[in-house]
Amino acid sequence: MSHRKSKGPPGRPRRVGWLYVAPALVVYAVFLLWPLLRGFWFSLYDWDGVGVGTWTGLSNYVETLTDPSLRAAFGHALILIIFYAVIPCCLAFVLVAIVSRTRIRGLTFFRTVLFLPQVVAMVAVGLAWNWVYSPDGPINDVLRLLHRLGLPDWSRGWL
Repeated sequence: MSHRKSKGPPGRPRRVGWLYVAPALVVYAVFLLWPLLRGFWFSLYDWDGVGVGTWTGLSNYVETLTDPSLRAAFGHALILIIFYAVIPCCLAFVLVAIVSRTRIRGLTFFRTVLFLPQVVAMVAVGLAWNWVYSPDGPINDVLRLLHRLGLPDWSRGWL
């Protein structure tokens, strides 16, 4: 029984490694890269989706970026992102840094108060989905309505 000598130092990438990664790369290319490239290509045309498109180049992008109502919408979205994502995250980082570097009485209480909004939000989401999937929730209400219209009864306790 002979041992084959490897063609490089241990841990060095070999061609066989690409065989393990190839299926994921193919799925990534087919379902993400190809539609993304196709969408970009379509955006370079003036096309109604049915007839033959006419080449416009980057004029669609120029028109989009110079539209005042769209720029206003982007500005409003940016303000919302700043006030609902950037500022709360920065404040949370500062508070965590202050709490973790100081020795104060009631440190556990302060950690709990800082962590509580995360827990409350998750509990609220969990309760909402529990209600949606409950036997008397809205999904089963719609399914019972469809049963009255002649479809089979698909209502059940989903959880």
